[in-house]
Amino acid sequence: MCNYYIIRVLYLPRNLKLLISLSLYLWASISFALPEDKAKKAYLLAQSVELNQQTHQGIYIGEVTFDQGTTHLRADKATTLSDPKNKLLEARAYGNTKKLAHYWTKTAPNKPELHAFAEQIHYYPPKHLVVLIGQARVLQGEDSLSADKICFDTLKKHVTSSNKQSKTIIIIHPGKKHDAT
Repeated sequence: MCNYYIIRVLYLPRNLKLLISLSLYLWASISFALPEDKAKKAYLLAQSVELNQQTHQGIYIGEVTFDQGTTHLRADKATTLSDPKNKLLEARAYGNTKKLAHYWTKTAPNKPELHAFAEQIHYYPPKHLVVLIGQARVLQGEDSLSADKICFDTLKKHVTSSNKQSKTIIIIHPGKKHDAT
C-alpha cells in the first residue's frame, strides 16, 4: 500500500496556499475543460511533493493524481514553474516506461471526453500552448490523432503535429446524420 500525502490548503501559510492553489489550478485551466470545472474542488495526490517558494517550483512524484470536476490527470511525475507573482508559466506531466501520462476532460456537455496521452505533456499558459511529446495521442469519441509530437494552441484552436519515424495518423468518423423533419 502506498503512502499518499494529501495537501490540505486550509491549514498552510498564505504564500504556500497561493503556490499550491496555483499548482492545482494548472491542469483544469488547460482550456479544454468545461468552464465550471474551475469552480470545483481540486484534489492532488502524489507519493511525494516538494514546493519551493523561492524558486516558484513544484515537484510531484509517484502516482500523481489530479482531479477537478470533469478534468483529470494521471502521471508518474509532474512539475510546475511560476513567476514571482505566482502566475503559472509552465506545467509538465511525465509518464514512465510502463504507462504514458494521461489527461482527460469533458470539453462540452454534448461531446465525449477528450483524452490526451504522451510520454510528456507540457503546458505553457502564457503562450496558450499544450505540447504532447512521445507516443502522443489525442482521442475524442471515435476520432483520434497520433504523432510523435502534437502541439495545440488553446487560444487559436490550432493543431500541428510532427512524426520523425512515421506519418501522423488522423482518424475522423462521420458525424451522426440528422433527419430533416
